Amino acid sequence: MFIVVEGVDGCGKTTLAEFLLENIDNAILLKEDTRWLEEMKHFPEIADMLFEEFCRERIEYSEFVNDLIKAGFTVISDRFYPSTVCYQFTNCDKYDCKKLLKIFKKYYHQWKKPDLILIPSTPFPICIRRIKARNEEADVKFLREVKKCYNKLVNSLNNAFYVKNKNHALEIVKTAIK
Repeated sequence: MFIVVEGVDGCGKTTLAEFLLENIDNAILLKEDTRWLEEMKHFPEIADMLFEEFCRERIEYSEFVNDLIKAGFTVISDRFYPSTVCYQFTNCDKYDCKKLLKIFKKYYHQWKKPDLILIPSTPFPICIRRIKARNEEADVKFLREVKKCYNKLVNSLNNAFYVKNKNHALEIVKTAIK
């Protein structure tokens, strides 16, 4: 099984992913490499080239996930493609989203699709407070748009769920494993 934990910054994804790791037999936790996306922020003029490299790496990541599943592991990923959709395509004022979408479509079919996408349903003001407590910048307007994107994903995908708390997430996983 492949479980992806998603959500806006500060929602508790990493905490939830670590909880699942501790409570699911034969589980392994992976964290997506987002350095390409950080580079895009610093070099928007070559964002399409950086995004393409990121998408190619996603194929290798998917192959690694498949190998782990074949070896009997439940793979938990702290972020995956829903973050790309919600973060990169909410940034169209900074990037040429038509180019990014073309690149995304070129590689998406080669990526492992999650069996479950779990998103902590943390109230937005708490997310912002947590980000600021880590001494990080919180672009409230941008993050609000990202949150709207996650809402659309949950409403349009039959394998994406908002979770009320850690135990609720564990219930969803156990039901899916049966």
